[in-house]
Amino acid sequence: MFDLSTLTSVKTSDSLKYLVVRVRTGFWYSNNECSTKKAITIMVRKSDKECVCCTSEEMSENPELFLGRITNLDVVGDGLYYLDVINEYRDWESGYVEDWEYKLVPYTEETNE
Repeated sequence: MFDLSTLTSVKTSDSLKYLVVRVRTGFWYSNNECSTKKAITIMVRKSDKECVCCTSEEMSENPELFLGRITNLDVVGDGLYYLDVINEYRDWESGYVEDWEYKLVPYTEETNE
């Protein structure tokens, strides 16, 4: 698990640090049932290795919590996105980040330069 006290934002002033993901939507029909699925794949080579949230630990330990933190997952289409940390909730005494949410922002090659 990573240290939440160092989490201020995915974007820092000196360099941009991203966790890049691919969003795919699938649809299928089986046994009189129509289904849909959103899949998120971490793009390891496109992600910044120094990004504090660039870990699959959070995703693998509790995927329901991880996906629940993405505020706009239902409205984005298929494609490449980076996760931006928004709505940081800090402890009023220590100032440490206790909780946060993510927003999917479209990723382009120019974004990472």
